[in-house]
Amino acid sequence: MLSSPLDLEELREVSLYQFQNDHDLFKEILTLSEIFNHKRNDLNSAYLNEKQISAYLAFFFGTNFPKVKKCLQKIPRELSDEINKQPLVEFGCGPGTFIYGLLDCYPDFKEIIFGVDQSKIMLDQAKLIHSKKYSEFNISFQSSIAGIPKKSTLVFSNSLNEINEFEFKDIVNKIEPSVIIFLEPGTQVSFSKVLETREFLFGNGYNVIFPCASNEPCAIENEPMNWCHQFLKLTHSESIERLCQKVKKDRRNAPVVFHVYSKIFKLAHDQVVFRCLPETKFSYEIEVCSQNKIIKHRILKKKIKELGYKKKDVKDQLVAGKTYNCKIIRQIKENYFESLPEGLLKR
Repeated sequence: MLSSPLDLEELREVSLYQFQNDHDLFKEILTLSEIFNHKRNDLNSAYLNEKQISAYLAFFFGTNFPKVKKCLQKIPRELSDEINKQPLVEFGCGPGTFIYGLLDCYPDFKEIIFGVDQSKIMLDQAKLIHSKKYSEFNISFQSSIAGIPKKSTLVFSNSLNEINEFEFKDIVNKIEPSVIIFLEPGTQVSFSKVLETREFLFGNGYNVIFPCASNEPCAIENEPMNWCHQFLKLTHSESIERLCQKVKKDRRNAPVVFHVYSKIFKLAHDQVVFRCLPETKFSYEIEVCSQNKIIKHRILKKKIKELGYKKKDVKDQLVAGKTYNCKIIRQIKENYFESLPEGLLKR
């Protein structure tokens, strides 16, 4: 299996193409970034040759791989155990980023895994990693969903934006998954795409497991300039971090849209941090999604100091996507409270 955190030299060992020097690699990564960020209509052109795929593997696979484990750790234990016991299919798998990230989280996974992608060269790259690092796992890489068993876990990882609403519904209706996972970029566009699926999923017996508090309508679905995402703080190896520095891109702070739906369980978080507002001279301010309502909390710095805590102790708990367990000190006004994170009260 690939090491965790990933090392750039290890990724070179499983690349379809070997760059002659670092300069060529950096140049190719910047070209891909331009396509992903500003030329989405030209996205297919990024998958035309082994050189481009290998640049994708070094940078995007290398920095997205740790996101998977971080996100899967947010799933309740009961559902996590169930996922570990059933087939899994990733639609739009690319070189297998989510699949191999999942195996880093579930190293004892025994069921069959399907990676589906229309790009033959992406599948060639995924198969090469499989043969060299994961041959003990039963993984099938293919260009369609034909032959995939029902009642599996269905994953969309950076791929929901590549299909329309009707294609999504068709895939779900054919596979009838028991669990659906979205792991998409933390952008307004990605959130809108995930939000489009909710009514269909609820109408077909799915319950939201993360990050929403219930199956009620989203608190911000009618606010076109607002969107919900989670925030991951990632750690990379020295070689991957050096690569990020060379191409001048921060991949340690990762916004994502991570949603989980299930027909098996009905579990939800009570309060999840929706947004961290600008820090004031006297307080930290956050917005929390609770029972699908946006509620604001103020955490006074003087109270934290009185308890003997430092700034870092609090800020580590105030991250978008984390569950916010707190004690209410007083109500300031409607849907606005002074509170303290529960963990600070247990010292």
